Amino acid sequence: MGSRMSCDTCPTAVTSSVVNLSDSVILRVADGVQNPKSLVPEPPSQEDQSWYEKLKCIDDSHSQKTGINIKDMETLIISLEGRLRQGIIKESCFSALLKSCYRNNPNCSLHCMKESKEFIDCVDAIRLQHIKEVVLQEQEKVKESKQHKKRPYN
Repeated sequence: MGSRMSCDTCPTAVTSSVVNLSDSVILRVADGVQNPKSLVPEPPSQEDQSWYEKLKCIDDSHSQKTGINIKDMETLIISLEGRLRQGIIKESCFSALLKSCYRNNPNCSLHCMKESKEFIDCVDAIRLQHIKEVVLQEQEKVKESKQHKKRPYN
């Protein structure tokens, strides 16, 4: 059916001071000559430009349908960070194990699948709890407004 991904073949992180240089950099250092073509970016072809426009159209359509765009996401992130700083939202899902796993496996994050799943489950649980709290608050408001309507005026 599908291919199975394995981290047994993941490359290990290079911890020595190895620097990979492109051929043009080696020629520049050896000869002292710059390749002028490498300095000027090529304009996108008409086919590439057509695809850029199609992808932008799809992205805009998706943003319009979902009501989420980059500006909204940036606003949401700023709001969330502020709520974290104020202590309104607790950082209960923070996992030192997940963070260290990603540090220890920079080229093979599949090794951290268990820790990632635990983190995602924690965030989902907090999100659902928050939604329940908001729904309960809204239900209370509706009940109060119905009670106010039933009271006779004096």
